Amino acid sequence: PSKTVSLFASVLMERRIVAVSESLARLSSCLLAATSLLYPCTWQHVFIPILPRPLLTYCCAPTPFIIGIHTSSLSDLSDLPLEEVVFVDLDHGVISVNPADMAVMPHSPLSTLLSALKGVLSRAKKTGKFDNSTVSAAFLTFFASVIGPYRRGMMEGEEGVIFDEDLFVAGLSSRSMIRFVRAFFQTQMFER
Repeated sequence: PSKTVSLFASVLMERRIVAVSESLARLSSCLLAATSLLYPCTWQHVFIPILPRPLLTYCCAPTPFIIGIHTSSLSDLSDLPLEEVVFVDLDHGVISVNPADMAVMPHSPLSTLLSALKGVLSRAKKTGKFDNSTVSAAFLTFFASVIGPYRRGMMEGEEGVIFDEDLFVAGLSSRSMIRFVRAFFQTQMFER
């Protein structure tokens, strides 16, 4: 669960993410799953579940992306100037985390999310069945605890009802929540 949450944090902070696997099916399904965890938000940037080898230079883009590449292309990728890219090796369960992404996550909702995911994993080991709906509910609960009370940031403006970020933040008491919300408000997925 901690690796899943680390990837989730990097996706939330709109990092450049490259996932690698021998299996094209695993690449597609894992990257689609990673973006689905963002619900009710959506990924607003480049999303290429399987990038063909001749297009590897796309991984040098300065904008956020989620890109999957076959393991056979990894050696070609090492020759490219990649900066601040989060690498995810899906075959070996390894992720190169940006420590700043986890540091900005709000403590209480993060703890609740990790606990829920550990529970799902524990039940899956006992029953042999993995409950996708419980995983989705855990991430949705995370968002509900963080941005659920958005209405307290709504106010009447010259152009009608608007969202006032400062008014929303003023209602928060946790410093970790304030830090996360301020960072999240800077993302395209919040703006859209």
